[in-house]
Order: sequence, then C-alpha cells, then structure tokens
Amino acid sequence: MEKSAKKSYLYLTSQAFSMFGSSIVDYVIIWYITLKSGSALMLSMSLVVTYLPKITGTYFVEKKVRFEHIKTALIYADLLTAFLSTLLAVLILLGIDKYSVILTVLALRAVGAGVQNPCEKILLAEITPDCDLVKINGFNSVISSICSLVAPALGGIIVVTVSTPAALMIDFVTVLFAVIFLVSINTDNLQGRRTKEILFGQLDGTVKKVLGIHMIFTFLIVPVAFLTPLLVSNTFSGDISKLAYNEVAYSCGAIICGLFVSAISKRLKMVRNVPIAMAISGALIFFLPNAIDTFFVYCIIMSLSSFFISFFQILVISILQNMSVQKNRKLIFSRYETMTNTSLPIGMMLWGFLGDTLSIRKTLICSGMILIIFSVIAIPNLRMVET
Repeated sequence: MEKSAKKSYLYLTSQAFSMFGSSIVDYVIIWYITLKSGSALMLSMSLVVTYLPKITGTYFVEKKVRFEHIKTALIYADLLTAFLSTLLAVLILLGIDKYSVILTVLALRAVGAGVQNPCEKILLAEITPDCDLVKINGFNSVISSICSLVAPALGGIIVVTVSTPAALMIDFVTVLFAVIFLVSINTDNLQGRRTKEILFGQLDGTVKKVLGIHMIFTFLIVPVAFLTPLLVSNTFSGDISKLAYNEVAYSCGAIICGLFVSAISKRLKMVRNVPIAMAISGALIFFLPNAIDTFFVYCIIMSLSSFFISFFQILVISILQNMSVQKNRKLIFSRYETMTNTSLPIGMMLWGFLGDTLSIRKTLICSGMILIIFSVIAIPNLRMVET
C-alpha cells in the first residue's frame, strides 16, 4: 500500500462521521442524566466514566492488538459504541433506565473510545506521507474541535425535541457511514505482517521525553479547559449566554489553529515551535482571569489560549508520528492516550480542589505561571529531539 494524502482524507471522513455521532450521543446521555436526576454528583460521575475507562481500552490495544489488526480493531471499536447506544435505546424503551445501567453503558463506550483513539493515530501515520502529517493532523484537529463546539448544543436540542431512544440511534447511523469509508481504505501492507514489537523500557529516551512533556502540559491546561465555566458563572451570576460564549471562544481558537497549521504545514519547524506554544499558552492562561471583567477581551484571550494549546497538541502528535516506526508505533500511541486519560481526571481533581480552596482566578494564574516555567525547562530536552 502506498501512502497518499487521498487515503488520509478518506480516513478523516470516516472518523468525522464516527466522532460526530459519538460526541452527540455522549452529550445526549449526559443531558439525559442531568435532566432526570438534577444532581451535580450524578453529572460528575457521568463525566468521570467517560474518561477513566478509556485507559482500559488503550491498555488492550497496547497488549492484545497486533499491529496488522489495527484497522480491524478500529472497526470493531466503532461497532461496539453503536451497539451499546442501540442497547441503551432499547433498555430505555423497556423502562430500564436506572443510573447504574446508564453509567455502565457510558463506561463501556469509553472503553471503545480508548481503543479508537490510539488506533486512529497509528493508522493515520501508516497511510499518510510524512510530509503531509502536520497538515492532516491540523485537519483532524479542526474536525475534533467542530464536534466539541456543535455536539453539546445539538445533544441538548435533540434531547428536548425527540425521544432519547431515537437520539441514541444517531450513533448507529454515523458509525455505519464511518465503517463503509474505513473498509474502503486499502491497508494490505499491514495484513499478514507480524512486527516484532518492543517494551516501553526499550523506547528511545527522546520519545519518552516528548510523552512526558505532553503529559505535564495536559495536566497544566486542565484549569483553562475545564474550570473557566465556573469563573464565568461566578463572575456573571450564572449568565447562560456568557457561558456559551466562553465555550464558543475556546472551540473557535482550536478550529482556527487547525486551519492555520494545515495552511503553513510545509514551513513549520515542529520541534522549535513546541516550547514557544507552551510559553505563550502559559502567558495567556496567566492573564486570562485578569481580563474577565472586560468580557470581550476575555473571549479573545480565551480563543488565543485555545489556539496555542491546539498548536502544541498538533505538533506533539506529528513529532511522535515522525519519530515512530512500525515496531514501536502501537506502544507510543497507546501510552500517549493512557497519559492523556490519566492526567485529565487527576488534573480535574487536584485543580478543582485548589479552585475551591483558593479561587478559580488564583488557580488559573498558578497553572499559567507553572506552564511558563515548564516551557523553559523543556527546551534542553526538545533540543535532544531535534538532533
């Protein structure tokens, strides 16, 4: 199989259907729990079970899925999420809608997502020419950001306009299209090939450094990604329109970044731009809470922070894809997803505790300051990657 940008775009089309349907259904389930229970605890539990079980899925990919079966694992993961959505729709129709049942389905869907995420990055690196990786990752980021922007609103609209079981069937339809596109992609070079894979301890030290930098960065951006709605709500007494603008500003920054990176991908110095993206992200997060009283300025800074956070993430994924080869690619991206799915919930707990103990403003200032310092510390390690 030759690598080609055409196959990459076909693959992105497949994943756009899958991601869009799954995102909408995730929010349909979360909004259903919210409206049914009216409980902050139940809402928190629903968010937790959409993250932590992903670690199980990525562990399965790392230990059990052979490299030549990556596309098959991706297809089965898509079909699993569609099956679980259909199962939940049937259970709700039968009146079996206990919270334990709904949370179990959410957790199992998260396991499927844990399989999908590393397989997606592995397969993308296999079918995309090295010179186009940054551009394709930029477009992938745009698709993900659009889903993040549109899915919550669509999920809420669907819950109040049609029955929940009907809304859950969206996943079945979108996965059907996703699988059709995915099956049409030729991956003959992976079939029948058994690649001798390595252990994490055998990974090159520079790869481990990039993974470590990504994990710490992910932990440090949790306040701006998840706690800013509380800052807006506390400042403007729960003004719903302000909360909506906050989310739109964050998503728009990521979308613009994806388009920007795709447009200039050929001229980007990937490794050199990583600490720059980290430092600017930290500075913007540091100044963000001081701009909250002038909400328009706050939204601009919020969009810019999202822009540089996405810039960092696209660069890191592209660097890892370029550094990886078949014998370590599955291991690298399984660990990448495990680190992400570990650092996010840990960050939510620790930064959330600090936000309650101190204040959201001080928490954002603290995380921004640490991120600026960390960007300087990371420079020597990134120079080793560049060489």
